[in-house]
Amino acid sequence: MDIIKMILLTIVQICAFLSYFPQIIKTIHTKKSDDVAISSWVISMINALTYTVYGIIINSSFLIFTCITEVILALLSVGVLLRYQKKSVPSNIDK
Repeated sequence: MDIIKMILLTIVQICAFLSYFPQIIKTIHTKKSDDVAISSWVISMINALTYTVYGIIINSSFLIFTCITEVILALLSVGVLLRYQKKSVPSNIDK
């Protein structure tokens, strides 16, 4: 039964890991991120940080490693999204 749990957990973590790349690649390719909610990526990062703490509490090196990887990818996503976010142009009222 432990083997089945590990296989399922591995599949979940691989899917979570891969889920970051389409948005990162699309944002870099199009050089725009105006239509992407950065808050969802921040929430994802908080979720991964929480799971990392849980992994530390239960002493699961597998969970710790995968969650830290997810935190790094979430940080990368937020960084890329912020990098390509459209800059707001201040209006010149004093003209």
